[in-house]
Amino acid sequence: MGRSRFESQSARARVRTFSRVLGGVFNESMTGSHDEHTSKWTHEDGQSMTEMHSVARSEFPGELLSSQWSWLPGLRTSLAVLSLAAGLGNIVRLPRVVFLNGGGVGVDVKGVVSGAFLVVYLSISLILGIPLVFLEIGQGQLCQKGTATLWRAVPLFKGVGYVKILSSTLVSVYYPILMTLSLFYVIWIARGPLPFQECQIQGVESEGFVKGQICIQQTFLVSVDEDAMWFGVNASLLFLIWTLCMLLIFKGADSSHLSMFFVVAPVICCLIALLIDSLLREPTARGLQLLTTFNWDVLANIQVWYYATIQMFFSTHLGFGNIVTCSGGLYPNSNPLRSAVMYMVCNLLLGLLAVCVVYMWLGELELQGYSVETPQLTEMFVFTVIYDVAVTCMGATNQAWSAIAFITITCAGFATMIILVYSLLVALPLDSLGKWQWWHAAGIVSALGFLLGIPCIVPEDMQLIHILDHYVIGRMVIASTILELVGFSWIYGCKAIYTDFEFILGQKLNPVWKIVWVISPVLFTILEIWSFVSLPLDGVVGKARDPTWVYTIGWLLYTSMWVIVAAGGMYQVYHQVDYNLAQKLRSALKPSRDWGPMDPTYRHDWVQWRFQNNKTGEKDFTFRRRGTKEYARSVQRTVHTSEPAGTHYKSNSSPPSTTYSSRIRNKGPFTIESNGNIEHVCRRASANGTNKAIR
Repeated sequence: MGRSRFESQSARARVRTFSRVLGGVFNESMTGSHDEHTSKWTHEDGQSMTEMHSVARSEFPGELLSSQWSWLPGLRTSLAVLSLAAGLGNIVRLPRVVFLNGGGVGVDVKGVVSGAFLVVYLSISLILGIPLVFLEIGQGQLCQKGTATLWRAVPLFKGVGYVKILSSTLVSVYYPILMTLSLFYVIWIARGPLPFQECQIQGVESEGFVKGQICIQQTFLVSVDEDAMWFGVNASLLFLIWTLCMLLIFKGADSSHLSMFFVVAPVICCLIALLIDSLLREPTARGLQLLTTFNWDVLANIQVWYYATIQMFFSTHLGFGNIVTCSGGLYPNSNPLRSAVMYMVCNLLLGLLAVCVVYMWLGELELQGYSVETPQLTEMFVFTVIYDVAVTCMGATNQAWSAIAFITITCAGFATMIILVYSLLVALPLDSLGKWQWWHAAGIVSALGFLLGIPCIVPEDMQLIHILDHYVIGRMVIASTILELVGFSWIYGCKAIYTDFEFILGQKLNPVWKIVWVISPVLFTILEIWSFVSLPLDGVVGKARDPTWVYTIGWLLYTSMWVIVAAGGMYQVYHQVDYNLAQKLRSALKPSRDWGPMDPTYRHDWVQWRFQNNKTGEKDFTFRRRGTKEYARSVQRTVHTSEPAGTHYKSNSSPPSTTYSSRIRNKGPFTIESNGNIEHVCRRASANGTNKAIR
């Protein structure tokens, strides 16, 4: 008991020592005037800041010091990175896109040569993906808020931030439908042996369809007017999915971190187990042979490059605003460059693992004499493959292994939904909604997500899911990314970005990053224009034309993006305080006064950094990022340095029973006192002249 009390007192003493040192550093670095009554600093540029008690709490937040995650600082970053990587974009969508575009659409599995497509996908992810992820992580750590506030740097493009929120909303409507389907399979597998009794399949293989596709069309995808029972099943499972999503994030970042651990670990373990099981059943690894067959003529097909680029956005969450939001809230103190590299490596490894598992199953089906052709329902490709391989290849253990496969998809969906819903909640202006709390907003967002998902399960074959996947989300994300890169790398300027990022990193940046940031919007624009000219606007290449209402709704939703961007730009121009339209437009292209970090101390250091760099061109790289080991060491070193001239002290005598007394450095309106129990108390002068203790 005595030892634990001593350790607890020592820990408290170290924390308060950090706060004391930060107070001195803050007061020494502050420039401008101070109002003794309001206890606010006013910068030389006229901006006011909250005083030290909020600063100290921001520098060493309680949740960072006393949280159960503080024992392993990198765990928060690792969980967020793995949760982004182990999503449905990697586990479900990537294998389907590789199959459809590996050697041309509509080719039998024996002729599919997907290795070349993977080379294109890996090249784009490494060459363009890492710089873009680095850009988004740095932006999020700088602005410390969601993607909507990011556009204070270029107010004219603020509508792009709302487009990103819209994209995340549409994905959060789309993915729970896939999770509902996987949960349906798990429940029906638990009810009885495969194949399902509800699936009456006769003589369909001569038509080129796989059993899983016919089964799902006769059950889960039946329209409500044909069989209302299946609609009730779908709605019930969808409600369950959204209820669990709300419970996973209802306490904010803390519950999100804990939830990530319990949903990400099963995804990784199950994928490895499924791959090992397939290798044990088929040692020749016919599926991997198909995957590593290369046809380099595919590289000359720009269609492959276009779909690989779209898939990169789905797999990495680039362009959705999720990375920006997470870097500002879930891992705000990580090194953005290391985090970007680690994220892309994890993302590619998990994606390749999922592709290998699916192709092992395709190889088993081929050896059993089943031809796997282009599915009629492309969005359900992985689900139908799992069902087919369970019925034909897994033998007596088919129920267990197929259930594991569908549970993997369900957990991957929850990993994605944690990030998506968290990003949407951060985008809400909860501070301006009075007594609203996080769990109130989480409940309302989950209820709205459920209501928006209901129309997606009403049409036959879930055609609304096809609309979102093929017509809307991919094109919306690539267009918003083009505007984002134009706004930041061209208008805000790479020089300003480098100044901000070097402030974050504490070191110089290589010029190669700005080259990628400047060239990327040009490349994406070429791909997007080519897609409008060469790809069919009313369906998928190699498939029948979509119904008129399907592609009409799709293009209307895509057009709404440009309406949002234009409306946001006009609103910002109109509200600029200038005399004519030209001046208003120029002002809308300049950063607003509230652009930058939200944390007061962090913002002050950033303002001083930019001011010194703009005035003298010098950059002080002795600065160390808060929350890093280097910063903690620099703070510890300042404890033993000599005090600068003009430092004031207040001596507080110890109680008679003790022999301990100390003098604590004090500047500005704060009085830092110490008693014999190594209890440091910071007192700030309030407006009425009294001292308010801040422990």
